[in-house]
Amino acid sequence: MSDLSAFLRLPGSETAARAELVVQQLETAVSIGLLVHGQRLPPEGELASQLGVSTGSLRQALTILRQRGVIRTRAGRNGGSVIDGSAAVSAESLTDQLRARTGEELRDLGDHCAAVLGAAARLAAARACEQDLDELRSHAARFRTAVVTDDLGACRRSYSRFRIHLGVAARSPRLTVQLVQLQGEFAPLRWAAAETVTARKRVDERQVAILDAVEAKDGAAAQSLAVGHQEEETRRLIDRHLALLADG
Repeated sequence: MSDLSAFLRLPGSETAARAELVVQQLETAVSIGLLVHGQRLPPEGELASQLGVSTGSLRQALTILRQRGVIRTRAGRNGGSVIDGSAAVSAESLTDQLRARTGEELRDLGDHCAAVLGAAARLAAARACEQDLDELRSHAARFRTAVVTDDLGACRRSYSRFRIHLGVAARSPRLTVQLVQLQGEFAPLRWAAAETVTARKRVDERQVAILDAVEAKDGAAAQSLAVGHQEEETRRLIDRHLALLADG
């Protein structure tokens, strides 16, 4: 949970809608693998502080998450809230969602992802500290290891973490929140269908190229590479969508 405060912290002041925003952020974290089945959430006071909300808003959010089956809570000294993976959306359901989208909707989603990811990469090149670079290197290395070991879950998690941490490295809470939300919509669809090891290696190469540009403080190159990579990912998603329609 050490990096979730950066990934999920909500910008702006406390409002009546904060509870639902917390729900959206935590559901997104589960959907893209930032939070996994059986993982224990921090105590309420600590989690509220990490997310930048009041304890009251957090308790409202946790109540909604329990009702939706995303978490389960046990009372007592050793109690607390843990993620319930049984609420995860099945691959079959995600495939159905991908089939139901239109090509125009997927392209529009991809365009939004490209714009935000490119801006984050450009700013990260100018603002990232050594700790940020270490985090990005770690996520890129985990993705490469997951490709070698054919661990789809680890691929999915490190894929999203790398992109989200570009927002953290950019020192932009708003960009980070947008990246979390966009990954929550795009990444589950992107990983809904199986793909070749060669395709995953291509993702690995593109991530390393973006990281190299950020490390070199070349904002223009980092932005161009991030946008280009997202455009490739969007084309692949649309191709899968069309293939599903043809098979259907």
